[in-house]
Amino acid sequence: MARIAVLGAGVVGLTTAMLLGNDGHDVTVLERDPTEPHGDPEALWSGWERRGVNQFRLLHYFQPAFRDRLERELPTVVEGLDTAGAIRHNVMALVPEELSGGFREGDEQYEALTARRPVTEAVLARVAAATPGVDVRRGVAIDGVLAGSSVEDDTPHIVGVRCAGDDDIRADLVVDTLGRRSPMPAWLTAVGARAPVEEREDCGFVYYGRYFRSADGSVPPMIAGLLQDYGSVSILTLPADNGTWGVGIIVSARVEGHRRLAPRARGIPARCPLGRRRTARRRRRRDGRHRGRAPRLLPGRFAGRDRCGVGGRRVGVHEPVAGPRRHDRVVPRDCASRRGAQQRCR
Repeated sequence: MARIAVLGAGVVGLTTAMLLGNDGHDVTVLERDPTEPHGDPEALWSGWERRGVNQFRLLHYFQPAFRDRLERELPTVVEGLDTAGAIRHNVMALVPEELSGGFREGDEQYEALTARRPVTEAVLARVAAATPGVDVRRGVAIDGVLAGSSVEDDTPHIVGVRCAGDDDIRADLVVDTLGRRSPMPAWLTAVGARAPVEEREDCGFVYYGRYFRSADGSVPPMIAGLLQDYGSVSILTLPADNGTWGVGIIVSARVEGHRRLAPRARGIPARCPLGRRRTARRRRRRDGRHRGRAPRLLPGRFAGRDRCGVGGRRVGVHEPVAGPRRHDRVVPRDCASRRGAQQRCR
């Protein structure tokens, strides 16, 4: 079996490591942040420092595809999330019957298992630590990649990573899950490899987020959609674990007056500072003109996109190593009957 180095011990990195470890591979996860997760959900929320993850305490929502993958291949993680107080949430159960035609057989596939990011990541970290073949090393900074002998057309062959102040890690495969700010393109260029083509576009929005908890620990009833638009401002409300929920305010980054909304978002927070983040869409790919000549590298970030892509990005790493798989198809509803129901409700 292969020796695999996974860069980053976030949600994607830990999930990837466990899937590959369960396939029999020898996986080493390298994480720059030194702190281990300890304590209950509230201790994790208030005390676990992840300086390498700017959005660590901003709003998160793990999509149904992630829950489905975990139940199929990492059921121990599902048990841990349930024990930690993660919420099971199905948006189809909240849609009025007049619009949806009622909850139908198969709608259970839309059930999400979600929690605040520190709670979810802590559960993944604890299960990964107990997974045979997976070694999670924290406090290890990566300086670059190691290049071996060229295999074809002077294209460097990546054979591991260089660690700052530590021994180099040799690997048959290097998986990059360091996020959109990953220095991997620069590392590849430094050893003479062709960097992936990057496409980036500023979405033009800024969002502010905070988690809340009611006095009695109950979650308020959902009487509207998760995302509500009010002219130039959108409000996003997401359920979370242990009686908490998150509220996000999305505004245009070009309108200076919108910044005044930030102080107004204060309330009774679940021990969370008001977070702010600017949105941008970034996609990396290999240059199609040089197909088959790229280094031996499968960056996890290149295979999918953000939240619902947590399961999708795993497809880009786990399946080429394990072999092809068949994926279930999602069958759309009868659009004509839905339009008729919407017209009757007007």
